[in-house]
Amino acid sequence: MTELPRRPDGICALVTGAGSGIGRSVALRLAELGLPVAAVDIDGKGVERTATVIRSMGARVEAYRADASSEADVARVFRDAEAALGPIGILVNVAGIQSSGATVRDTSLDEWRRVLRVNLNSVFLCCRAAIPGMLGLGWGRIVSTSSVLSARGRAGTAPYATSKAGIVGLTRSLALELADRNITVNAILPSMVDTPLVRSTSTEEQIVARGRELGIGRVAEPEEIAGVVAFLISDDASYVSGHSLTISGGSYILA
Repeated sequence: MTELPRRPDGICALVTGAGSGIGRSVALRLAELGLPVAAVDIDGKGVERTATVIRSMGARVEAYRADASSEADVARVFRDAEAALGPIGILVNVAGIQSSGATVRDTSLDEWRRVLRVNLNSVFLCCRAAIPGMLGLGWGRIVSTSSVLSARGRAGTAPYATSKAGIVGLTRSLALELADRNITVNAILPSMVDTPLVRSTSTEEQIVARGRELGIGRVAEPEEIAGVVAFLISDDASYVSGHSLTISGGSYILA
């Protein structure tokens, strides 16, 4: 019987977008699992607040203010995190922004590039930086945050939906490249999640109304998304790779 691959000792997890919302919840959950966490966010104060909570739990953490869509920042963070916490065996890409809500005909090229740079380029850069170390470990977990809009779209979200669809394509290709190296690559596709990013563009009434449209009757909490990530980085998910896991309270069931 084949011996199943197990998570190596001494590794750490790097989480982008860890200053708030889903990224913060993921960083806290991984710390609860005993993993040292490199928490990364362009919001320096936010990521320090996340690190303070993790330290209060007695877990190891380093906070990095960095732009995940900057090649130089990504190289710096990976170098410094590995020096401080050990090999990066787990990468969770959460950093992202929403688009302006304009129609395609009213979307500027600068806006298009901005959203794809933050949402898609950041995932490419972080995955590329993580792969050499994971190959050296002979083990790895990569989870990237896409969206249900990557599959169904919505008027006024073209840059955002396109960037999130790109993450699914990248996930599938990378999963095949690494399939025989004990490195799994998966994407999660949440519907609306109650995060500061969502609340910055939606009223309480809009969030409640959107939740009523979902099968479960409410929008998701960040902790519920973090629980799915915790499974995908676990040894129990060693045979799950190249998958796009929809997290929508049963509302978007894809064949």
